[in-house]
Amino acid sequence: MDKIIAIAIDEYTNAPEENLKNCLNDINSILNILNTDYEYNLDDLGLVLYSKPEQTTLSYLYRRLNEEFMNSFESDSILLIFAGHGEYNHYLRKGYWLCSDSKFDDPTTWFDINNLLSFLAYSKAKHIAVISDSCFSGSIFTRTRGGGLEALVDKKSRQALTSGGLEKVSDGQENDNSPFNKAIQLTLKENENETLTFNSFCENTIKNFSSTKKQTPEYGSLNIEGDAGGTYIFKKKIKESYNGISYTNMILPLEIDKRINIDSKINIPIFSGSTTIDLNIINVFVQQLGYEIINDIRDYTSIEIDHLIERSSKHPFQVESYYTILRFDQEYLSLELSHNDDFGNIHPNYYIYSINFKFNPTRKVNIYDVFDINGTDGLSDLINQFAEDECKSILLNTLNEMNTYKLDFTFNEHTLFIYLTNHLPHAFKACGTVEVPLKNVSFRS
Repeated sequence: MDKIIAIAIDEYTNAPEENLKNCLNDINSILNILNTDYEYNLDDLGLVLYSKPEQTTLSYLYRRLNEEFMNSFESDSILLIFAGHGEYNHYLRKGYWLCSDSKFDDPTTWFDINNLLSFLAYSKAKHIAVISDSCFSGSIFTRTRGGGLEALVDKKSRQALTSGGLEKVSDGQENDNSPFNKAIQLTLKENENETLTFNSFCENTIKNFSSTKKQTPEYGSLNIEGDAGGTYIFKKKIKESYNGISYTNMILPLEIDKRINIDSKINIPIFSGSTTIDLNIINVFVQQLGYEIINDIRDYTSIEIDHLIERSSKHPFQVESYYTILRFDQEYLSLELSHNDDFGNIHPNYYIYSINFKFNPTRKVNIYDVFDINGTDGLSDLINQFAEDECKSILLNTLNEMNTYKLDFTFNEHTLFIYLTNHLPHAFKACGTVEVPLKNVSFRS
């Protein structure tokens, strides 16, 4: 299967200079195009994204990359994308990636590219391609050739494209993309062929790279075991989307103590396609919401760990988050994320989260940004009108004790859904959703 492993490191604990600004934005920009225009199924197995500081430490990345490549299958084609700081030791002639916890003056805390090459060499995967946007990234390979398509597809391959040779490279302006990333995007967007070989992709990317820049992207095959002269292939797909925007499912890794027996599926959508809507903003906020849920679970499971290990060995724990898109049109995106977890307690936990966006320009909005509601008093009126009689008292008390600017809500063409579920005790959670017909509220102009 086609699989993407993406690493974006903007934040460095021990950076002697400013952190990077655009790595995650660069990664999301490429994923957006690949998901929209090419045959990638970025489901729970199709995409692995490491971007949080705790996911990009030296020990974490070494362990996870080793697992990813050593557990691959002979039918796999893997694309590894890295965006972050890089370094080069001129005496040892070795290149490195800098991890989120790397000390910039201590090479023993850097990710040795030779270790990555070992993972690639002994992986069972048929095709592996690396795109590395970092300083000194050209140290990864020796350059070689091209070949005929049918023969190239049948043979194993290990290839790479880097943003430069043994030199510093530009990160670009803040909230923009790096020059190298812009060239990649242009190449992928301009391609009209059904298949795009990695060599052609690299050549076109270099052509699209500005000649005024001091860095020079490089590409070629990796001089390691596992490369038999084949090539990685980008396969164009026929677009099937709604209003130019599509989304695909992504499962976030829970990553708690492996001794805890737990079945986890944290599902979030990844949006792609439109040039008029800033989908990067949407994807960043949606991922942030997903990781907030995960961090709550991590905090819970870090307490009384031995007890949880023992309890889960008898009754496996269950964690699931799934989403519903209630509205998606030219003006709004309204998304509900429902979460259930069962840690063997008397009652399973149930929560409802939401995230809403208004377009032109794209921005995350609260309930008062969307609807003309007079603060807490206006919300209280809606509860009095539309909540069940036996629920009104506790809902009103709960409402008066919370910050209503953070109130969870969603809406579709007919109904506004107000969620107080997360603030209620188990006995009253059934009261948590108030359904208000849209004819009874006005949109804010």
